[in-house]
Amino acid sequence: MRLDLRLDDIRHRIPQIAADIAANISFGLGCLNAENVDHDLFDGPVWNEIALIALLRQMAHDQPGTVGPGNHCVDALEDEGGFIWRALGDAVAAH
Repeated sequence: MRLDLRLDDIRHRIPQIAADIAANISFGLGCLNAENVDHDLFDGPVWNEIALIALLRQMAHDQPGTVGPGNHCVDALEDEGGFIWRALGDAVAAH
């Protein structure tokens, strides 16, 4: 997913961003969020439009912001235009 940020916009904040990631994201196999994340996204119709995605709804609801078996790392990549991209976990990207 391309973000509306360029590396130059956040370069000075990278150490703080890395510290915030380590402090706020749960890392580990099968980990769940420490707090319930409820968002309209999980009520959207797209979850029922694609059968394989429908199977992932509950997992996605329980694990946003975690790094487990479907998201082995926190990726932030820069493209040739300087924009930052966030990689999807393999469980979603594979489908």
